[in-house]
Amino acid sequence: MTTFTPSLGRVALLTCALLGCEGTIAGKRASEPIAPVDDVTMPPGDPTMPRVEGRLALQPIRRLSIVQYENTLRALFPGQLGVDLVSRARYTGASTRTGLEAGFSSDSDTNTVGTSDAANLEDNAEALADFLLTNARTTIPALMPCSLPAAFTDAQVDACIDRFITEFGRRAFRRPVRAAEQTSIRRAYTTVRLTQNASEAWATVMQYFLQAPALLYRAEAGAGTTGVVELTPLELATRLAFLTTDAPPDAELLALAEAGTLNDPAVLDAQTTRLLARPEATAVVSRFVREWLRIDLLDAVPDNDPVLPAALRDDYRAQADHLVRRNLTASSGSLRELFRVGSFPLGTQSDDVYGQPNRGSAAFPDVAVPERTGILSSGPFLSAHSPAGHVVPILRGAFLRRQVLCLPLPPLPANVDLTTPLDAARSAPTARQRLAPTMTLSSCSGCHLSLNPLGYALENYDATGRHRTMENGATIDASGTLDLDDTTRWSFSGPREFFETVASSQALTSCAAKQWFHFAHGRQSAPEEQPFVDELGAATSSSGGTVQQLVSGIVRSPRFTRFLREAAP
Repeated sequence: MTTFTPSLGRVALLTCALLGCEGTIAGKRASEPIAPVDDVTMPPGDPTMPRVEGRLALQPIRRLSIVQYENTLRALFPGQLGVDLVSRARYTGASTRTGLEAGFSSDSDTNTVGTSDAANLEDNAEALADFLLTNARTTIPALMPCSLPAAFTDAQVDACIDRFITEFGRRAFRRPVRAAEQTSIRRAYTTVRLTQNASEAWATVMQYFLQAPALLYRAEAGAGTTGVVELTPLELATRLAFLTTDAPPDAELLALAEAGTLNDPAVLDAQTTRLLARPEATAVVSRFVREWLRIDLLDAVPDNDPVLPAALRDDYRAQADHLVRRNLTASSGSLRELFRVGSFPLGTQSDDVYGQPNRGSAAFPDVAVPERTGILSSGPFLSAHSPAGHVVPILRGAFLRRQVLCLPLPPLPANVDLTTPLDAARSAPTARQRLAPTMTLSSCSGCHLSLNPLGYALENYDATGRHRTMENGATIDASGTLDLDDTTRWSFSGPREFFETVASSQALTSCAAKQWFHFAHGRQSAPEEQPFVDELGAATSSSGGTVQQLVSGIVRSPRFTRFLREAAP
């Protein structure tokens, strides 16, 4: 964009700033040692809320995810202009995640910035600013706080630019623009105005905003220097808004923060309830579930996949979103209901896979499917966990144990022979028969007794999620017995009983609470925080796994309004 040449030197300085913002406060990540800090305890209040806080961990600086950046564009540029900018944005972030690693697309570690990422962020801001400049006769009057005609003059823009920087910057940075920032941005405008018109100088300012670290990062300065630091009211508003809506705070939330009343527990509760009633909150819940269960692995399936055609893949992606939104909204429903639902939204591609031909449509109507119970029996989940189109009970079982139930995986023994024990059973017709030696051999059973039964429970579903009762002409046995721990044994005759056991278990809701803590904070919980996570799990279980409980359990905790800052070295 040649018109920006005079200001690129200043705007390019942001690249260095972006590269310096990929760590955490004080430069540590949550997995590193945590400095000692006094335990914090919940004040008297709702007895259903977690009581024991445990110790605070370092809170990482978080860059906006792709979804959060696009929602920020919509908030800053309302109406069709926001739609146009989002369609042109090429923001660098965690879009397609591969592999079965834990975590979420909005995690701090998922959205770090390398050299190429910084260049891409600059290119993205320049492209968006170029679009705004191309349409300056409509965009400038629409965005400037002063009343400007379509045929505005340079002098009119010059007279309003300081107010624009102050007011637009407040919304873009989610806090007031600091004096040094105001001076720097104004200098960029003035430099371009020496040789170019006001529209081009204004577009330079927009490029500055669209790649500014204060917009891209949720940095929290707090109201203290070291130790346990309280968030400022505006920082609290930002935390709450992104947690519940994946978007910046709206006008009402900002007004309460600026009035100094958002820290009042009753006000914070009321705002949480209000935000959870918005459609954006349901989208957040859907993203949480799809990423927790790694249904988002479907995003990485290529269009020419021989097992999962592109049309069915896209049908499944939409189906998963509908399934969560209809059974687990931010204000109603529960995890237990989602994990035992018997009706599924069917599209034109998935209805046949579900044995319900011609019953699906573009509207994804809910259809009762007798042989399925809950989201774990859905085509999206099952196909996402069929790597390269193969059903691997061990992998499915390991995922269920680690990610859905949050139970530890036994360590793989050193120098274990992974192939010879299976040679004798390799030609057996069913996977259970082929893997039978792993359940009896002493070198294998220590691990596989805790993995295989979970995977066998899903054997009635093939790599596309289609229900089956036979494999290679033999009847599939999906029954199993599993010792969850020293005191809990699961026994099930088939998938329906297995899914019901999972849905009603304490392990599911406790795991959901752990995963939600990770989702809310952008990092895994640290050992020092386990007492709080345990209490949140118990409260979540008592509620049946409602989103309201998950969110309230986080928001009402003092750790939501505080963070740990180490002293500068």
